[in-house]
Formats: sequence, C-alpha cells, structure tokens
Amino acid sequence: MSLPVSIFELVIAIAALALTSHFFVGNAIIFSERTGRSKVFTGVVVIGFGTSLPELATAVFASVAHHPSVGVASSLGATVINLTVVAGITAVTAMPKISSRTLRNEGLVSAIGAVIFVAGFVVLHLTFLFALIPLGVFVVATLLIVRGSGVDPIYEGEVPEESSSKSLFVVGALCLGGLVGTLLAAQVFLDAALNIANFAGMSKVVAGAVIVSFGTALPEIASAVQAAIKRAPDLAIGNALGSSFFNSLVAAPAAVLFDPQGKLGGVSFTSFFAVACSIVLYLLMWSGHRLSRSEGVVLLTLYLVFLGYSFLG
Repeated sequence: MSLPVSIFELVIAIAALALTSHFFVGNAIIFSERTGRSKVFTGVVVIGFGTSLPELATAVFASVAHHPSVGVASSLGATVINLTVVAGITAVTAMPKISSRTLRNEGLVSAIGAVIFVAGFVVLHLTFLFALIPLGVFVVATLLIVRGSGVDPIYEGEVPEESSSKSLFVVGALCLGGLVGTLLAAQVFLDAALNIANFAGMSKVVAGAVIVSFGTALPEIASAVQAAIKRAPDLAIGNALGSSFFNSLVAAPAAVLFDPQGKLGGVSFTSFFAVACSIVLYLLMWSGHRLSRSEGVVLLTLYLVFLGYSFLG
C-alpha cells in the first residue's frame, strides 16, 4: 500500500473515531445515570475495559506471530499513553476532582498492576504459569471495584443529568455499537500507522511501543476528549485508570501466555516507564485530590520524554 493511501486512511480513521466515541461516551454516561453507578466506575469498567480491547487483540496477535515483545511493548506503551496523555488532557481541560474512594480502589490497583507485571516478567523473567497470577489479580480487583461502585458524594451534582426516553436495553445497545465502531476505526488507524512506520524504517519493538500503542490507545484518547466535552472528567479519569489496569494485568500477560517460549527483549524501558507514570499519576491525584492544569502539563511532558527516548535511545 502506498504512503499517500496510508495517510488518507489515517485521516478518515481519526474522523470516524471522533464520531463513534461520541456515541459511546454519551450512552455510557446515560447508562451510569440510569443504573446508579458512579462515573468513575463506568469509566473504569464500561469505557476503560471496553476501549482496551485493541490492546488485548494486538498483544494476542503479536504473540501468536511469535513476537511477544511487540505485544508487551504495545500494551505497556498504551498504559503510558493512558497515564500521561489521557489523564493529562483531562487535567488540562477539566481539572477533575479525585475522591478518596478512587485513590483507594482504582488508582491504587492501576499502579499495583503495572508493578506486578514488570516485577514478574521483566525483572524475574517468569513465564507461562506465572502469567496466570496477574489475571487472577485482575479478576479479584475487578470484583472489589464492582462491589464498591456506589455513587460517590464527591461527584454528586457535578455532571448534569442527561434525560433519555430510551430503554436501558437500547442505551446499552447504542453504547456497544459506539464501542464496536470505535474499535473498528482504531484498527484502520493502526493498519495505516504501521504502514507509515514501515516506510520510516522503525524497529518492531519501537513501532510497538510508540506507533502501535498510540493506535490501540486512540479509543481511550477519543473517549477522554468526548468525556471532557460532555463535562464528565471523572469518566475520563476512570477510563485512564481502567485501561492501564486492564493493559498491565490482562493484555501484557496475554502476550506471554500465547508464546511462553518467547523472549521479551527490548521492553525494559517501556515497562519501567509505565511503572514510573503509574506512581507519578497516583501521587498527583493524591495531592489535593484534584488534577490541576499544571499537573496535566507535567503528565503530557512525561509522554514527550517517553517519545524522545524511544526514538533516540
């Protein structure tokens, strides 16, 4: 495929992402209001896990093709994007409040998830059997998040109610349709971006950590922008935390599960940077229980550092 065609597909995919994510986030907000769930819970479970499906699919496909390092690099690269770009955009545009419940549950789990994977697989070089441990942690942590997902008083009155005469089934179907459309648009973007990366002569691991991860994280970025536009910054923060949590404990271990004999070469920097971003974001949320615009700039700057080292290192 020629370079101009790839660039054209890239532009079309970005436009499609903007449209489909609008339907996805809008109906997710209605779903959370109609079911009485907190916006952070909806951001973590409905939006965060849903928009992380491209990371999981990419990790599995890369592992089956005997490139587990590309799968891990893309999953943890997407984690870096969620913790810096998605959270940074949300902070700069909306300065979201962070409740103690979010810090105790979603925030802490997101940070611990990255640490568990990096400690187990990058430092200790554990393989197949131990890949089940992060998955077990994911199941237990998700159940705990669901149990504690009531309406948080800190968010009451912050997001205006969106009236809807649609039934809950229709709202759920529209939400699912928006998610599927977002994922398909992200796949088109991913294919086009990889073609452009091939023209640029990038290595597979760098392409996975930067290009592929950006393509798979586009649904999260698009959803964060839509959440900010709809004045629901807590949804965007939940999205960032939930996606990071999912990528660290499900998508990255999946790359090991499907190719247990594969080597994870060249992923150390991305792995440790993901842990560092998890800790930095948690500390920023903990200080003052709000992400300020200046803190958002810090997070966005961290991603620029990641890009610079990935290309130059």
